Amino acid sequence: MEKPSLFGPVFVQNPDGSVAQGIPPGFQEPEPPGTPRVSLGNEGMFRALHADIIRVLAKHEFLFLMLMVAHLMVQAAFERIELRYHDDAVAELTLLYPE
Repeated sequence: MEKPSLFGPVFVQNPDGSVAQGIPPGFQEPEPPGTPRVSLGNEGMFRALHADIIRVLAKHEFLFLMLMVAHLMVQAAFERIELRYHDDAVAELTLLYPE
């Protein structure tokens, strides 16, 4: 059986300001403490959390749908303008670049 080390790590500051760590052979870092987590064992709290997530996703879906509808309307308006003034654009381009 291996004997536990009596000494921990040693930190040394170098002349340039950096810090170096020296550890003895076989040294094991202690385990960090666990983080407290909310227990989801309570079924009511799980349902409330699930309902909140569903509500946020529904709101996000609605906003994305409205953005897509606005994009469609703007795209249709530009297409209408392009088709309406197509002949004028061709006439102006033939004046600028005659063959």
